[in-house]
Amino acid sequence: MTKMETNRMLIILKDRSLASLTELAFTIKPNQLKDLADTAESFAVWLIRASVYLEARHAMMGHDEAVKAQNRVAAKVRKALGFSYPKQDINW
Repeated sequence: MTKMETNRMLIILKDRSLASLTELAFTIKPNQLKDLADTAESFAVWLIRASVYLEARHAMMGHDEAVKAQNRVAAKVRKALGFSYPKQDINW
């Protein structure tokens, strides 16, 4: 499965129930399941970062403060997901 196919699969899955994952697990190869899981984890971290940053800006925080806030939350999420380097700050 190419990266584009994996991304497309995630977009399709977001509109389905979690129960549909059982069927998916039987229909694709184990290495494809791993690719899909890894991509989903990366996307989850990105979504958390974006959500926290945007909420912070909505709360009238400045850019630098919002970036720090999203880095704090992302480190916790990355740790929960078992990333080797949970604290991976992004600064822009």
